[in-house]
Amino acid sequence: RMTPHCRQPSIELRELESQIVGFLEDLTIADKVHRVVIARLNDLRGNRDMEEAARKRSLETALHGIATELSELTGLRLRNLITDDEFLRKRQELQQGQLRQTQQLNRVRTEATRFEPFEDVILFNNKAASWFTRGDNQCKKLIVETIGSNLLLKDKILNIEATKPFRRWSKTERNSHQLAFINDVRTFLSRDDDNVKRTIENIRTLKKRFEVGEFKKAA
Repeated sequence: RMTPHCRQPSIELRELESQIVGFLEDLTIADKVHRVVIARLNDLRGNRDMEEAARKRSLETALHGIATELSELTGLRLRNLITDDEFLRKRQELQQGQLRQTQQLNRVRTEATRFEPFEDVILFNNKAASWFTRGDNQCKKLIVETIGSNLLLKDKILNIEATKPFRRWSKTERNSHQLAFINDVRTFLSRDDDNVKRTIENIRTLKKRFEVGEFKKAA
């Protein structure tokens, strides 16, 4: 059986990649907006570091206090100053409190890295076009898979839809609209699903190759 003949005209690879670079450049937020975003992130990071340091000290102090109480409780039981029932009841209360404090401390430690994916997405958004130009075929493929979807080539024109949280910007859109992109990124990262994890993993793979790997620009 004969396969249908493609009626679409062919396109040179150089022209196709040029259109992809144009698409990636349309995603870039303005330098002025980018500087505002970085400044806000630095302010938030500074406040976060102080708050988390205080929370960690408080929780660690509480855990130390519970450990001391457990030790003293055991001493009381060994000297027969309290009954088995009193010992078991008090020990259970202390251990439950110890578990709660440990869980809270673990959450604080986990939250310490919550800005990293956000920063990676912002970086990738403004570096994608440059990375695509400098990268090899594997990098180019990963960039397009991460930031674009529903690719359609018709009459030598490539149409690409930006995947969330990325979006194309028109020349007339105001900086305030681009600042709203920050909320889009936060909303996207708040979802705990495979798509978010895959996006972050792809970006970090690319970041490693372009920031410290073989495609790092010479100083």
